[in-house]
Amino acid sequence: MATTSSAKPTPRRTWHSKFVGDDAAAARASAILRERIAELTPIPKGLVVLVQAHGALSTTFYFSPEASALADALGAVPCAKPTPNANTTVLFRAR
Repeated sequence: MATTSSAKPTPRRTWHSKFVGDDAAAARASAILRERIAELTPIPKGLVVLVQAHGALSTTFYFSPEASALADALGAVPCAKPTPNANTTVLFRAR
């Protein structure tokens, strides 16, 4: 006999990253992410999307655990929490 549970699943606590390539690809990905974030209702508290440029030909997006739906939709992979540096900008931060 199968049992069912009404407990909510444990939220993921893993950051995710997605390499998107050059500046043009990063601009397209940023626009898509902004559209998807605008469609979220409600926007999860703690949702953060960071962008880290590694020169003109290499950009990586980082998604907080609360942004897991966005990360999944874009095929991001699990990663360590990023360490922001001078090349890191905040694309979106929920308040």
